[in-house]
Amino acid sequence: MKMLAGKVAIVTGNTRIGLATAQAMANAGASAVIPFLKSN
Repeated sequence: MKMLAGKVAIVTGNTRIGLATAQAMANAGASAVIPFLKSN
């Protein structure tokens, strides 16, 4: 059983660190939510 199964992770941060964190959380079993705001 994965350590974060059934958990939700909301990941914020810059592109590289946020992506790596979201991938690590998903690999550990969490559902990863990555908010995106388009800046003009």
